Amino acid sequence: KEDVIGTMLDSYTWPDHLTEGSPIRMTLSADDLEAGSIVPVRLEVHVTEIGTVEIWAVNPTSEKRWRLEFSVRETGEE
Repeated sequence: KEDVIGTMLDSYTWPDHLTEGSPIRMTLSADDLEAGSIVPVRLEVHVTEIGTVEIWAVNPTSEKRWRLEFSVRETGEE
């Protein structure tokens, strides 16, 4: 595609081949947080040398980082 890096899209300008995904909710473990705490994170995305995508949740107010892993393979279940 000829997408330009940094282009911001809203729901009115999305091309037909893009669809909005569901919200992502994760349970992250941290010894220094109270159970049920809500932690704001910033997502960092990196493409590795072998072409895989790494996604990290980073707490902007601390040094905490969590690597997020998702299965994107079809399970055969519907």
